[in-house]
Amino acid sequence: MSRRPPAAANESARPFDPTRRLVLGAIAVPAVGRAAGVTLPVAGPDELAIRTAGWIAMDEQLNVMQIRWQGFESLLFDKARRMGMGCDEACRSNLPEAQAMRALDREIEETRRQLNAAAGEIRLMPATTIAGAIAKIELGLRVQGPFDWQDHALELLEEGIAELRGLVR
Repeated sequence: MSRRPPAAANESARPFDPTRRLVLGAIAVPAVGRAAGVTLPVAGPDELAIRTAGWIAMDEQLNVMQIRWQGFESLLFDKARRMGMGCDEACRSNLPEAQAMRALDREIEETRRQLNAAAGEIRLMPATTIAGAIAKIELGLRVQGPFDWQDHALELLEEGIAELRGLVR
């Protein structure tokens, strides 16, 4: 049986589960700042679009890593079959393909963590231009993908649309 990169096997199996801290922070920080007369930092006109483009580029790198991982997996399983070795044994082995898969596993997981953190940071950035609001919506769609709701996706879409409406009035 084929082993896939962590969490890539079935993205739809991961339910949307925002932490209480994330939800309360996203709601409370802007409200408390305004009530206390604190001016919250505002992203420059293009910063939101630039950060979104960076997120999309990193997500594309993640896709490339996953495809490379699958290539190593195919090579490993072909070699294991020729050697009379089981797939689990091959994955735990010191064969070069197994080592490459494990290295990519670590890179893939770290990239996922970075993408999730960046999406959360971008979500908190207010859109100050129509391009920024559209970038936030596009990012929400990329974060979402074709599966069940992922962290930050719904909020990015809703906030981007609300900010876009505010900018065109």
